[in-house]
Amino acid sequence: MKFYYLIHTMLAQKGANIIKILSVAVGLLVSCLIFSTLAFFYGYDTCYHDYKRLYAVQTKWTYGNKEEGPHLGGNGALAGAIVEEFPDDVAATSFYLVHNESLEADGRTLEETIAMGDSVMFETMGLELLSGYPRRDLTMPSTAYISKSLAEELYGEDDPIGKQLKYKDILFTVRGVYKDLPENISMSVYRIIMSYPSIAVLGMDERMAWTDIGGSDVFIRLLPGSKLTPEVLASKLNEIQERNCPSGERPIKLDFSVTRVDKVWLCNENITRTLTVLWILGGMLLSLTTFNYALITIASLSRRAKSIGVHKCSGASGWGIVGMFLSETLLILAISFLVMVGLLFLFQPFLDTVGTLSVQRVYAPELLWVSLCVGLFFFIVGGLLPGYLFSRIPVTQVFTRFTDRNSAWKKNLLFIQLTGVAFISGLLVVLSSQYREVVNRDMGFNMKGAATFSLHMVSVKRDVFESTLRSLPYVEGVCAGNGVPMIGRAFTMMQQDNGEPGINVSQMSFSPGFLDMMGFRLLEGRIPERDDEVLVNETFVREMHFGDSVVGRKLLGGRLTVTGLLHDYAQWGFFAEIEPAIIKPIDSESAYTWFVKLSEPFDENYEKLNAFINETFPSEEWYVRKTDEVIERFYSELHSYRNASLLAAISLVLISLMGLIGFTRDEVERRRKEIAVRKVNGASTTGIIVLICRDLMKIAVPAVVVGIGAAWYVGPDMVEHYTIKASHLSILFILSGLAILVGVVVCVIVMSYRAANENPVTQLKSE
Repeated sequence: MKFYYLIHTMLAQKGANIIKILSVAVGLLVSCLIFSTLAFFYGYDTCYHDYKRLYAVQTKWTYGNKEEGPHLGGNGALAGAIVEEFPDDVAATSFYLVHNESLEADGRTLEETIAMGDSVMFETMGLELLSGYPRRDLTMPSTAYISKSLAEELYGEDDPIGKQLKYKDILFTVRGVYKDLPENISMSVYRIIMSYPSIAVLGMDERMAWTDIGGSDVFIRLLPGSKLTPEVLASKLNEIQERNCPSGERPIKLDFSVTRVDKVWLCNENITRTLTVLWILGGMLLSLTTFNYALITIASLSRRAKSIGVHKCSGASGWGIVGMFLSETLLILAISFLVMVGLLFLFQPFLDTVGTLSVQRVYAPELLWVSLCVGLFFFIVGGLLPGYLFSRIPVTQVFTRFTDRNSAWKKNLLFIQLTGVAFISGLLVVLSSQYREVVNRDMGFNMKGAATFSLHMVSVKRDVFESTLRSLPYVEGVCAGNGVPMIGRAFTMMQQDNGEPGINVSQMSFSPGFLDMMGFRLLEGRIPERDDEVLVNETFVREMHFGDSVVGRKLLGGRLTVTGLLHDYAQWGFFAEIEPAIIKPIDSESAYTWFVKLSEPFDENYEKLNAFINETFPSEEWYVRKTDEVIERFYSELHSYRNASLLAAISLVLISLMGLIGFTRDEVERRRKEIAVRKVNGASTTGIIVLICRDLMKIAVPAVVVGIGAAWYVGPDMVEHYTIKASHLSILFILSGLAILVGVVVCVIVMSYRAANENPVTQLKSE
């Protein structure tokens, strides 16, 4: 019977309930996406067995007057040394990651990240072993373990044990299989582990030397009963490093620290900023979605008072009324979740584009608990708040016309909503303006209008490949190098002639045509042509105190000659100040990153290039990208902030619009008699609308001022780590606030126009 009355009541209020369902579905959908992303981030590095005993070694580098880090990584020799110092307290492992390496297996070419691991890697890291005996197998060269997904991808249902992989012309035998690592780990996900002794076979013996700086990842596991602290371990690691490789023998000072593995990711400043933004957006969106539902429900107080009185006359208690609203909320929530599923299927491509993570990743089975918690919060708060207010309606309302004279609840909730919309809009202004600024600002070169890809082919000669590309009618230029400007760079220490401490120099290598093709500006001299010639930038000249004499200068004891001066360019985008830099020439045979300049129309020719390369060289796997996409990925953090704010802003505008419609409709309904009396006394339609707008503006204006003010205070802190800042933010903040107020006015006019035009006699007859 109760369910019958519940359905009957909801059908009687179907207009309001449709608005509720749509607003709840949109709000909870985005809230679940944001909170699932947070759960994904907080789950970083928790996949290892007993991860609270596992610690990662991080390294801070100091060179000259500059510091970098701490970054994950250390010296590969540290693992064995720390076990020798504390044999009863720790287990330790070191492994070396090589990224995007080409391998051949079962007649296929694939590109994978490889871990060169020692024999205790599995038990120290806490990886789940499915088959094999790594204590034995990983002590032998040319042996490998592969993940379950890679085994299935390569060999299907066949047993992978004994199969062979070819890497750099060396055959590796598969000896074991392990469970795949999840995506949320601090390191790159590796699907192949090769034995550490293979490093020597591959000619990378330097990775085992004490002089190797930060090349290997080192992890330490505290054994049960150990009382060692991270501080003690860090102190001992620094002592061991100094003993085996004194700081006076190396140009860079190392400082090791030890951090519990699940804290490594969360200690990163960029990640901390991201989490803060997501907490603000998610918390505000969920709260406003819940309050909006409560606002729409409470706004129906004057219409539902009599039915509540009837329920009380029939014996319903206060908690019975609360239970009725909780049941209604539960039904609304269930229908909203069904609508959410439909929206997910409908808008998944869009959500994948604007979200920090894909919908498929954040709605994986292991993260469904987040959506359940979000729904539980909405159910409790959204059901109890209006239920409590309705339960206090006296039973006498069944006999009299109820007029809600105390509308403070509705006004406060509307104030909170509009404040949230203004705040999120203000954040969106900051983040969008900053993103546009860093993407479009001159970096000293121009990467637009080109495509880039890494070339690992051994089956095609580089000169043949280059001439083939140049022959295409839509290709304007082809060049190569090691890395991408503002991303790929190496460092070298440069000693000054006057005996002062050396400076750390950014170093890149590109073919001569690259500088012209990418718009680098040569201020003086010529492009280098030989291995012993380099270009330097203005900051290099300034920090080396060269004065006006640049061309012909000798560097590194005469081994390098400066042939020209480049205009300063951003080596690390706008995340860091411009550094001293040198550029060396390189031939295409030694380069691994290629760039192709395309003529207009760019998008059409980009598709042609992709199709041509894949058809002409089908045996290779290609990862061709637009250079614009490279820049966007470089600023992915800011891009994610902006997208998350955009998604939250769209959701909040829709939710608040529905709440504003419900509030205005109830206000008009509540004041129909007043409107009729005013019209009888000569008030015009415009005057009535102005009256209602003026009352709403008393709520909207302070709310927008508070929201924009909060965004003005918080927004700049989110982009403080950039070396350039967006301009004219004050004007944009003001325009954003005015746009919200205009939207409120338009909504009120639309909702109140009919009542303001209504014949007052009709309304007064019903009184």
